[in-house]
Amino acid sequence: MEQFIARHQGKLIPSATRHVVAGASLVEFDELQVIKFGEREYYLIYLLGGKELTDTFHDSVEAALDQANFEFGLSVDQWQLAGEK
Repeated sequence: MEQFIARHQGKLIPSATRHVVAGASLVEFDELQVIKFGEREYYLIYLLGGKELTDTFHDSVEAALDQANFEFGLSVDQWQLAGEK
């Protein structure tokens, strides 16, 4: 069962990594989400216009947020956590 953990919305351009899907480079996203699947499976989901473009797997929430910090310079306080408005 999936569980929403956190989201960040706004223009996101990765500076430390490159995402390629079907041979095309993805240069911009407008939302990131951290979703929990199972007991210790967390995905950092990359979206544009509400459509999921790619994801990365992590074994903890902290690891997913660290990846977002590495790629986009996002700190923990820039995320909207589940239950927050």
